[in-house]
Amino acid sequence: MSIRVLAAASLFAVACFASSAWAQDEVPAFEDRELEALASPELQAFAGEQEFRRYLREANRIYRKRHPSRRYWRGSHGDAPTPEFLVAQAEVADPECTDPELCPQDAESDATAAISVTGSRVSTPTITNVQVAGVDEGDIVKQVGDYLLVLQDGRIFALHYPSMRLTDRIDVYRRDEDGDPAGADWYDEMLVQGDQVIITAYSYEDEASEISVFRLDRASGRVARRGVFLITSDDYYDVDNYATRIIGDRLVIHTPFEADQVEDRDSRPVVRRWLPGETREEAIRNGRKLFEARDIYRPVFGLEEPVVHTLSVCPLGDVAERGLDCRSTAFVGTRSAEMFVTPESIYLWMSSVSWNDWGEYDCPKVAGRAAASQVAPAAVIRLPLESGGPSVLGLRGRTYDQFSMDEHEGRFRALVSWGRDYCDIEVERTEEVALIDQPRSAFGPVYREPRDSRFIPLPPPGVFRVENRFAGNWLVYGGRQNYSGRPYDLENGEETEHPSAIAVPLGDPSASVMLDQPHNVIRLERVGDDMLINGYRDLGGLSLSYIDLGQTARITSTYRLDNRFESEGRSHAFNSIANADGSGIIGVPTIERVDQASRAWWWSSASDLSYLTFDAAGRLADAGFLEGKGEDEVETAPGYRCEVSCIDWYGNARPFFLGGKVFGLIATELVEAELVGGKVTERRRVDLTAARDAPR
Repeated sequence: MSIRVLAAASLFAVACFASSAWAQDEVPAFEDRELEALASPELQAFAGEQEFRRYLREANRIYRKRHPSRRYWRGSHGDAPTPEFLVAQAEVADPECTDPELCPQDAESDATAAISVTGSRVSTPTITNVQVAGVDEGDIVKQVGDYLLVLQDGRIFALHYPSMRLTDRIDVYRRDEDGDPAGADWYDEMLVQGDQVIITAYSYEDEASEISVFRLDRASGRVARRGVFLITSDDYYDVDNYATRIIGDRLVIHTPFEADQVEDRDSRPVVRRWLPGETREEAIRNGRKLFEARDIYRPVFGLEEPVVHTLSVCPLGDVAERGLDCRSTAFVGTRSAEMFVTPESIYLWMSSVSWNDWGEYDCPKVAGRAAASQVAPAAVIRLPLESGGPSVLGLRGRTYDQFSMDEHEGRFRALVSWGRDYCDIEVERTEEVALIDQPRSAFGPVYREPRDSRFIPLPPPGVFRVENRFAGNWLVYGGRQNYSGRPYDLENGEETEHPSAIAVPLGDPSASVMLDQPHNVIRLERVGDDMLINGYRDLGGLSLSYIDLGQTARITSTYRLDNRFESEGRSHAFNSIANADGSGIIGVPTIERVDQASRAWWWSSASDLSYLTFDAAGRLADAGFLEGKGEDEVETAPGYRCEVSCIDWYGNARPFFLGGKVFGLIATELVEAELVGGKVTERRRVDLTAARDAPR
């Protein structure tokens, strides 16, 4: 079992332990008066080191009082490494260094090493599915001009897509003095900004997130390394959300720290350039602090087991000269937090419910829907990207994921889970939901308890696992009873449970429409201004339903891909393009065998790419598929060897569309096709691993 899987299993075990072993508390932490006294409803940063440490000491004392038989939260992380935020970047030539893989470039060759950006708001169009236009999310395939870049096996593969010619292959990881791979263990996300390529990764040896910066030369198609950044953290990998964003020329990073990791100022995260041969201790001693105590904001409600959520905005222009000069702001909250980014703002949803609150509290057993006073508090922090301080909006409940939040025409909108999930586990759980629709002006300097009128009740989804998506002036949500929603345990003839999905017109939420799709919901994605639902009814195959979001919401057609099963769960694994006349094409990774229809994030086998067309009336039709090679193993060219990051945590199949053509990444192959007579017809494909140039 991989380290990441073990980590996920450990988190699940901790949650289960919390639910059983800590069930004797009389009140949740957010109702403890002593913890409330430590909070500040007014957004207020700590005055300095003494005040921050005093807060942690008091939180420690109250924790021990509430849990006398359990070690304090800081004790549970006593073996955690010293946190640090290091910047490794090319310096001037070191005359003592002889290894070109480890040494900085010499002054002459470094003339192009400066990361230059034309304009402060450069926007790079993306070819894969993202939540918000103008906000680039990490992915494994990107476009820069006439080039496609693929991140796989800890390497960048560059291809000139008009000619389908490979132009470069470069290792993202470095090599040590023996020529062995050095650096991160997992290379997960690629972002692009202008000609720059940014790779995010994680290194267990350094106990740090690693951000590597490259530049693509559009004339030659060659890729050159420009720098490496290390941010010490617990593995940032998130099965549901991406770790980083790029808006214009700015990198946005959310980095949570256990409070005890940043208590000591001398061991707090630092930012500096890497120098050859410098030890970690020297780097920490000589570095510049990422944030001070006065940059940390107090919690706005009572909580225990505090986590410091750091939001950093880092300009990428002229990094070689100025270094990585991040503006970091930190907020004390629970571990439960979700980031949502727009071109103007960073939103951070923080729930007051911690792991300890997943016990059997004596909650009121009232009939009907919950009132605001019976649902756990939450706060949404808004941090503007340009200038100005943070503001807060008081809410309650929790979000399902980042797709539960949206910003449209100056209004913040969210789907809130209204269930009392911190109550007695024997009380029948009802997954109640509500809509938040507030103007940006509702955010202010003070956290205030929200009135019931702030929450617009919505029809319950009838299931525990909920998918949700905003599209213009509509919200659509629905789901399934279990996590995966796959028909693994069905016998032939049985059907999955599939309550209706719900479409909410945000101008009049009371006019919500029940959508009787004949399958459950494992995926909800935008298709132009409309929506598509993927799911299962039985063992027959993947069903897709097209939702027309016009004057009302209606399902215009449902199509089942017989004996085809969706093989990846991330949003980026889906893609579509809509033409001016309302027609278009949809692509999604699939597999033929139901037992391999896994939404697990460690899936590395090759998928096929299935395509459907839709007309202006929303009628779906099968457009065929592009076939992958190999059912159980990813095939590579003779002599090719993966050395690092050989499990595709973020998937390895992507459909996308360029210049009127259909493209697909299928594991190690890039395929070009065309839509001819309503069917996808393959023209040519390239094996990325067959590049003759040795990795650099």
